[in-house]
Amino acid sequence: MKKSNYKILLFVLLTLGMSPCGFGQNVKVLDLTSNTYTSGNSFYVPFGSSMQVTSNWTFEGWVYVDNKGSGEFPVIMDRRHVFSMFLIDNADSDYAVRFVARDDSDNIIASLRSDGSDGSNDIEMSFDSWNHIAVSRDGTTARLFINGALAQSSTDPDFVLSTPSSNAVNYGARYWGSYSRLLDGALDEMRYSDIARYTAPFSISTASAPHPTSGDNNAILLFNFDASDLANTTSANSYTATANGTLTYTNWDGLTEALPLPITYHRSLSVTTSGHTSKLSWATASEINNQGFEIQRSTDSKTWEKIGFVPGAGNSNKIQSYEFTDRQPASTNYYRLKQQDFDGHEKFSHIVSAFFAKANVSVYPNPVTDVLYVNSADESMAYRIFDITGKMMVAGTTNDGLVSVSSLSKGSYILNLTSKTGNLSLKFQVE
Repeated sequence: MKKSNYKILLFVLLTLGMSPCGFGQNVKVLDLTSNTYTSGNSFYVPFGSSMQVTSNWTFEGWVYVDNKGSGEFPVIMDRRHVFSMFLIDNADSDYAVRFVARDDSDNIIASLRSDGSDGSNDIEMSFDSWNHIAVSRDGTTARLFINGALAQSSTDPDFVLSTPSSNAVNYGARYWGSYSRLLDGALDEMRYSDIARYTAPFSISTASAPHPTSGDNNAILLFNFDASDLANTTSANSYTATANGTLTYTNWDGLTEALPLPITYHRSLSVTTSGHTSKLSWATASEINNQGFEIQRSTDSKTWEKIGFVPGAGNSNKIQSYEFTDRQPASTNYYRLKQQDFDGHEKFSHIVSAFFAKANVSVYPNPVTDVLYVNSADESMAYRIFDITGKMMVAGTTNDGLVSVSSLSKGSYILNLTSKTGNLSLKFQVE
């Protein structure tokens, strides 16, 4: 469908020099989610033939993702033949981000990402949480930052965004002849600049004020959404935004369950076993006001008890690694972190588990992606894996202490182990 067939809403440019509201009470954000389906709204800025940035640039904004299907790549911003910023899968968390430069055939010619692939740092980004995303180039080096933490950098010269293009910049979707890859979530403080605003890790929170607009001639576009419209609030250029779909607006207070942004994980919580102990480990990429982590354990994943506390780094934009050892685990153990900040806000991590049998058998990790490790006094154990309906999916022996689950689809399964010294059945999750 052509753009001309969509309902077009034009918005008037705000008065030059007008001060933004900043983050706080009654601040508006742009909600791209429709009431009738998960996504379908976006907006675009028709630049014409003017690229505006080449060797020095910054694209940034706050993103709140409600949902994303596996293998889907919803777009934050995109200019066909030039660049794209979009969501990607992350094996250790909910989602990650990729920024790419494109040629005039839409081929990817340079890439930055935050999922741990291609030498990048694995930085977790959770659904229903505000995350600040910025990608910046200082003439030599392009860098991707997630909540101020450096995900990846590159000196690839293809990040000079000089490909001629008459295409618009799209936010919340891409338009390559038709709309696709629509974002299910909300946006705020979307900024497009012709200067490198970030060259090193930095601290930022949802309470941080946006860059000043008065006298900022490096900001090509800035959409605050504070006035419940799509007005460009920069003083450098005058562009009119156009809506695709019926855009709605909501108060910032309507999305407070993840505020303030306390930590960004570099490596999610995991557990390994040795003898009859469980070792928990995790790492953060950035921390804001982080008091620390309460370690909680459960034998049924319903009733939890505190078994320890690990202090946090307070404020940090460097990778911080943490460990905790449970020296008296039960036969069945579920673990989680309760992250606490100094203001009293709390947030739970995902759950991991470790199991010990009377035959001195332990199995990890759980959840698992490829291989289960079985520690046992027996040289080998027979195993069978059943799905939740009771259908046997895989069978074999643990001669090497490994149980491959790579052939299983994502979901819940039961592992049954049998040896001369004992039996063990446990539930595990394939991600």
